[in-house]
Amino acid sequence: DRGWDVMREERLRKAIELGLVPKGTRLAAGAYNAQKWDHLTEDEKRYWARAMQVNAGMMEAADHHLGRLLEHLASKGQLDDTLVVITSDNGPEYNAIGKAKDLATAAFEGTFMALEGWDVDYDNLGQPGSIAAIGKEWASVSAAPFHLFKFNATEGGLRVPMVVSGPGVKDRGFIDSRSQVSDIAPTLLDMAGVAYSPDEFYGRSLKPMLSGEADEVYGDTDAFAFETSGTAALYRGPWKITKTPVPFGDGEWHLYDISADPGETTDVAAQHASLFEDMKSEFQSYADEVGVLEQPPGASARKQLQAHMLQMSAVNYWYVPAAMIIGLAAVLLGLLRVASMVFRRRAA
Repeated sequence: DRGWDVMREERLRKAIELGLVPKGTRLAAGAYNAQKWDHLTEDEKRYWARAMQVNAGMMEAADHHLGRLLEHLASKGQLDDTLVVITSDNGPEYNAIGKAKDLATAAFEGTFMALEGWDVDYDNLGQPGSIAAIGKEWASVSAAPFHLFKFNATEGGLRVPMVVSGPGVKDRGFIDSRSQVSDIAPTLLDMAGVAYSPDEFYGRSLKPMLSGEADEVYGDTDAFAFETSGTAALYRGPWKITKTPVPFGDGEWHLYDISADPGETTDVAAQHASLFEDMKSEFQSYADEVGVLEQPPGASARKQLQAHMLQMSAVNYWYVPAAMIIGLAAVLLGLLRVASMVFRRRAA
């Protein structure tokens, strides 16, 4: 109920207190076009507070049912032989379907939701048929103290928690070491004792780190990269280059020392020009190897997604425009008949 501006600051302080980020960590500016909590009406505050409560409720439910699964494995005597990995595929979802401000998007989403039987009514949030999307403002809270959220190459879009437990995993508490999603497959194979060729994977096994044999599996000169729809990043040691397209970024490369500045508030490209160029060149080598397609000027992944949604809706709900066309044709035919009758009477 205190709102996203206050809670984002609270999340920063709590992350520092828990040792998850350095003491000097700062928050980046809010997301493009984000609403200020104090500028909302009382009804809007009430709605968005409920949406975040539902979000928290879903996490609580996930936690509860994961607990049921672990208890079931324990009752079968299988938990001691099970490796458990809990992580997220990306940062928090920021879309707020059904709450668009511009009329065109609102009309499209409203029609789509009506066809699917979804609603965003306050009294039904969290119940069957509802969508309680939290929007970019609460997503920024969920990602705090990192910048932005899903579909961006900032830390808020890429850095997520990972919890690993099970046989061969030493209880080390929080480990502030690098890993990436591509490490999971070789890690599972290695922990299970399955023979594999490390060259087949982009990632590396985290077994040395999980077993306590090593603090890192990536050295200061080792790099790994990400790219999707124009958002991109490359990590090397404490350094990270990243670019985020408009509207949430400027589409240009930036360099950050994320060991000291995980909030990505200070671009240090000018101070480390040689390193900056070298890392951009390394990303280009990655892009050439995996086949990254550079987006042309003015391209927008979001607009492309909307176009695909429109096409999908046209295919799935072809009968709606068909019925509208038939209805319109019937109305026009009726009007023609009336006009014809009027014309005949006047002629008589």
